[in-house]
Amino acid sequence: MFALVKKVFKDSKKGLIGYGIGLLIYSLLMAAIYPSFSKAGINFEEYLKQFPEAFMKAFGVQATSNFTFTSYIGMEYLNLMWIIIVLFFIAFFAARIIAAGVEDGTIELLLSRPINRFKIALSYIMVFIIAIIILEGATMIGFWLPGLWNNTIEVDWMAIFNTMLILLLFSLAIFGYSFFFSSISSNKGKVIALSAISTLSFYIMNFISLYWQQIEWLKHFTLFYYFRGGDLLNGKPIVFTDALVYIGVFLVFTLAGLLYFQKRDVCVK
Repeated sequence: MFALVKKVFKDSKKGLIGYGIGLLIYSLLMAAIYPSFSKAGINFEEYLKQFPEAFMKAFGVQATSNFTFTSYIGMEYLNLMWIIIVLFFIAFFAARIIAAGVEDGTIELLLSRPINRFKIALSYIMVFIIAIIILEGATMIGFWLPGLWNNTIEVDWMAIFNTMLILLLFSLAIFGYSFFFSSISSNKGKVIALSAISTLSFYIMNFISLYWQQIEWLKHFTLFYYFRGGDLLNGKPIVFTDALVYIGVFLVFTLAGLLYFQKRDVCVK
């Protein structure tokens, strides 16, 4: 099992390094730009009031005069952009688990070894969790480094940690249905498309439900409704039910994918 995890991690190393460096550089740039915003003396409370309330909620932004580094990072990065960037890593990773192997025929070679399908899929799941933690670590290093030479960058690490923890669970939920798509598909391009479209559809549904009162109930069926980035970055604790929803989505779709993969004839595309 350990040897398989090691192999999967080695095979995924190039993409992981690329995304990790990308997130690190993006985080560094966001942190480096912050002092210019801070020194500008802009009244962000008045500025943000120009936007509709639904727009603010969709991006997890709260109108407050207490403009800090953590609120800036949430508004410019963590509340949406980070999710979009990592979404494509999740989609590509999930597509490689089963669908890509069926498409190019390599999964038959892997299954010819004395390793059961459950362990193969579990190895990929374990590597994915490690990969997301590494990507989050790269993100936080990007927040930390500029503060070593610029004392205007003060990071509320508890708020950042809580946000990154719920983003980890959010990523697991996305991975859950992406893995399910991979287990039932024989085309990696289709898996990537389905994963991306599903996640973006959740965002659009959440956004529209905030504007349209008649379908406000729809927001409860979107993943973005349970991501309270603005609250977390303002120091509020993680809502237990939000974490539970993400864990539930991950478990339901992952287990469904595992069951389908166990019974699937991988020779039939």
